[in-house]
Order: sequence, then structure tokens, then C-alpha cells
Amino acid sequence: MAIEDPVLLFPFGPGLSARGADKLRRFISTARFPAGTVLLDEGSRCETLLLVRSGAIRVIKASPAGREITLYFVQAGEMCVLGISCLLSDHRYPATAVTKVDTDALVVPGGIFRELFREEPAVQQFVIDLFSLRLTAVMTLVEEVAFRK
Repeated sequence: MAIEDPVLLFPFGPGLSARGADKLRRFISTARFPAGTVLLDEGSRCETLLLVRSGAIRVIKASPAGREITLYFVQAGEMCVLGISCLLSDHRYPATAVTKVDTDALVVPGGIFRELFREEPAVQQFVIDLFSLRLTAVMTLVEEVAFRK
């Protein structure tokens, strides 16, 4: 039985250079999080990125009064756009990320992801595509909240 190459699980994996793929292979690890695990609180530093292999992460924005709105879910095969944004800009996480169900993930150290983003066109394109997709989804959410009867 052949062992699956974890690099190929990343949406940008097949497009990486040999050097980029080797770098990713050396530094990724795996993690399992039970349902309800808070991965990041609002204001946390982003030090790693997760590629969800199975399960889901709910990204929530909460008001001081305790009301919550789900911004989006990070599903299998996806990474969190807010996490990417925080890593690339060195800002703190602006929401809360909680596992919805038991979740398995590949973990990429933040510094390695930043290097891959600088060096690899496939990673750059992945980030642009993901930001575009999430921005459209968040605009739909804003419309629903603002104009819903």
C-alpha cells in the first residue's frame, strides 16, 4: 500500500516547485482536534495554518453582548482565509475559530507558509482564489443580515 503524499492534499500542492514541495514535506505535521476545540480566539496571534483533512472549523464573530454570527466554515480541503491574512500581515486573528466536529488537519508553520507565498506562484494563486471566494461569501452574508426582513 502506497503512502499518500501529504503535499498533494494541499490545493496548491501539485503546482509547487520541487524545492517548495520538499520544504512543505519537511515542516508539516498532523493534528486531531475534538469537536468544540477553540483553535483561535479573537486577538490571538496566528502561528500556524491548518489544512482541514476531515471535519470542519466554524469561524465566528461575537459581539460584546454575546451575540454570534458565523462568518464561514472551513471544510475538508480548505484553509482559513482569516488565518492566512493574519499570517501574511502579522495582524491578530479578528474572530474565533472552533471545530464544529472532530477535525483532522495538516499543520503548516507560519514562517514556512510565508516563505512559500513569497516563492511559489501556485501558493500566490491559491491565496488570491481563496480570498475572492470568501469575499463573495461574506458579501452575501452582509446582504442577508442587512436586508433580511
